[in-house]
Amino acid sequence: MQSPSRLIRRHNPSNGSHYGLTRPDGSSSSNGHKPASSSTSTRKLPKFLAVAALSFAAGILLTRPSDSIDGGNHNSVVKPVDLGFEPPVSETRRTPQKPRDKEVKVGRDAHRKSINNHQPMHPSYKTPRIIGVQITPNSVLVYQISSLNHHNLENSNEGYYQIQPSWYEPNAVYFMDGHDFDKCIPMAEWQLESFVDCNKFHELDLSVMRMINRGGSRIAFELTQSLPNSPSVFKFVYKTMRFGKEIDTHQIEQQRKDSLVMERTTSSQFIPSIHGYCSLAVMMDYMPEGNMHDYIKGSRILSRKVNGGHGVEDTSGKLLKPVDRLRVGIHIATSVADLHGIDGTMQPSYFHNDLCCHQYLFQDGIFKLNDFNYARPIYMDKTTKKSCTRREYGMLHWKGRSLEEHIKALRLPFDPPVPDKIDVWMMGNIIYYILTDLYTFEKPENLDNHQVGKLLVEGKRSPYPEYIEHSSDPSHIAMKKALDMCWVQNWRERPSAREISDFMLDELRKITGEENPDLRVVLPERDPNQTPSDGEYNVFND
Repeated sequence: MQSPSRLIRRHNPSNGSHYGLTRPDGSSSSNGHKPASSSTSTRKLPKFLAVAALSFAAGILLTRPSDSIDGGNHNSVVKPVDLGFEPPVSETRRTPQKPRDKEVKVGRDAHRKSINNHQPMHPSYKTPRIIGVQITPNSVLVYQISSLNHHNLENSNEGYYQIQPSWYEPNAVYFMDGHDFDKCIPMAEWQLESFVDCNKFHELDLSVMRMINRGGSRIAFELTQSLPNSPSVFKFVYKTMRFGKEIDTHQIEQQRKDSLVMERTTSSQFIPSIHGYCSLAVMMDYMPEGNMHDYIKGSRILSRKVNGGHGVEDTSGKLLKPVDRLRVGIHIATSVADLHGIDGTMQPSYFHNDLCCHQYLFQDGIFKLNDFNYARPIYMDKTTKKSCTRREYGMLHWKGRSLEEHIKALRLPFDPPVPDKIDVWMMGNIIYYILTDLYTFEKPENLDNHQVGKLLVEGKRSPYPEYIEHSSDPSHIAMKKALDMCWVQNWRERPSAREISDFMLDELRKITGEENPDLRVVLPERDPNQTPSDGEYNVFND
């Protein structure tokens, strides 16, 4: 009997392929097994199901599928055109009007385009058994059409039109920002693409989901699925937009980027695997062991109990050992390096733009970087082929942002950096948290954004606790050197994330005497009274 398979798009930089099936034992297969819906019953989510249904329908037209009627040719350029549907005048009118010529304004351009002039359909085409969809500035209008098949297309399909790839296009081109586009272009076509597999979401039993947590714009659910006649149960995280939020193309673009980065970085053990994407919905690894913020909070609580304070030397042996802190530093730097080097090249193609401890989830002894919805592609100069610099990052300013953003906030002369160098600076902040159990510029006095910015411009850095400043422990010394590399004042001289990752890994090899040291860590036991970041799970679930 074959092992159950999970669909994952695997990217192989050596040959450009990104399709395949992976079974739990790691073997590959070219044919898939659809997961059957679980019969387990929990609280129903009728409002969510309605929102999910609309988001799937919107995804048909607002995102570009990887497999389409034209054979999925990603190299073709598709022009923006009219969607080709009008809603019915009343519920009794079953036949949609024929597509019409119409002036359509998309992005910065307005043009007139005639589409789908009722050309004969190829006999192999299947008429959608679903709905007609019209996207308007304020809503998504959905109405049912008759269910047809190829046997009665010729006689019964008057007024119904096959959904064609030419009816839509990747909308990512209209969200390119932060650069002079007379000089800069995308480094690769995939930066503007998406790889949707909406059918997988229609196979899921969404009624058995349990809410994990919600942020400012998104909500995450625990999703349990099983296979027929199998004792195995699979858990995933289902992320989508929060109920009641106005949905626009900017939010759809954010989910596209989140899914795209996880799809492109499937080979990285420091970034979660993606299991599905459709418009507003992303399905990824289930990671119930908390995030890095939970670990830091727990470590500070434990240190106050056993050492009389946080950010002080551990004399109890109950906190994470220095060598394990070095391992976590490697998790941080390598995850960023894997993101920057998606194509296996030295020239970064994407940057995270929102690095902080909340973005790292813990799974099987490794902290993994996630939440790429604020990430941005890195463009290249048409002439030099080098990375373009960037002036704007579109993020709320706080003291954990990069030196260059502090300079800009202080209205000082500003030299726009290449974007990956702001990630390198911010990953240094997180390595500092792990090394010291302190946040930057927390002690001896907790400083605000303006105060931090002025000190950084002067070349000053967040001070180390006394026991780390004068430590002879090789792990402490290695992490301090890594921080010096992250926080180089001139961004042009600042090393890459890969160089910093390689440095720390080499130091770990020297410390352990092993060529391939284990990078996994065991975190200290968490205080049972500590409220985790996903504390809403127990509030909304029995």
